[in-house]
This record gives sequence, structure tokens and C-alpha cells, in this order.
Amino acid sequence: MIKKFWGFILLLGLLLNLSIGWAAGELTIIAPRGGHFDLQHKVMKYYADGSRLVEARWKESLITGRELSDNRKTKKRAIPSARILKAFELTVDVTQNHLTASQKVTLYYDVSTFAKCNLLDWERLANFMKLTGQVMIGYQDWIIKGNQIDAHLDKGLFIVYGPVEA
Repeated sequence: MIKKFWGFILLLGLLLNLSIGWAAGELTIIAPRGGHFDLQHKVMKYYADGSRLVEARWKESLITGRELSDNRKTKKRAIPSARILKAFELTVDVTQNHLTASQKVTLYYDVSTFAKCNLLDWERLANFMKLTGQVMIGYQDWIIKGNQIDAHLDKGLFIVYGPVEA
């Protein structure tokens, strides 16, 4: 019985890896706490382990989160409360936990918060973002504009520089 169980787990792992690679080309998923596959709903879920987040890497992009779901029926991948970042150039230094996005940058932080700028530097370990160049932040029903914003995310502190418009 135990041999059949481990054989099934090995086969399932192989199928998961092959299906992920086939569906997305060079997609790599790192799940520190592992994951599971719901056969009935055809949904794969991957989990973080403490501060070690789930990583989904595809070509030059990196997305991290506490959980990743991959729906094989709808072909949708989602990270709950995921931040969406759009830019013409994106550089991620995984070893330094640093991200730089430039040229028409838009960051959707959550459903009610967004930021636009020309250059975004994010130091993940310090939980600090610096936005420069025609900066605009929207939160619920207000918008603030400036030349630069320093965002201390863990403190909820945002410092706006330049001619400020609110």
C-alpha cells in the first residue's frame, strides 16, 4: 500500500511539472511548503512557508505571494492580494531582494490603491519604495501628485516631494 502511495505521489509530481512547463513555456514555480492538486476542480495550489514566499518565474518576470493557484480549466493563475506591476522595463535582483521598474510604470497595490511614475525602486527587505518622475498615487477617492514619493510600507508613511497636488 505504501509503495502504491509513493508511486502515485511521484507520478502526480511528474504530471504537475510537465503540465506547468507545457502550459507556460519556461514557467518555474517554487513552493517552499509544497502544494496540492484538486483533481475534481483541476486546480493546483502552492503555499509559502513563513517568510519564504511562493515564486512564479516566467521569462524575465517574477511574482511572489503567500499562495498561488493555477486553474487548469480556465487557464488562470492567481496570487491572492497580488500586486500588479506594469512597466516597459523591469529588473529584479533576487539575490538583493530589489526591483526596479522604469518607463510608464503602473503599480496596482490592491483593489483601491494604485501608483504611477517613471521610475520605481523597491527594496523588499526594507519594505521601502521610491517613486520618481510624474508620480501619482490614487487611494479610494483621492489622488495625490508630486515629483517623488518615498513609501515606507511597513509604517504606512508616504513622503511626497516637489510641487504637490492633492
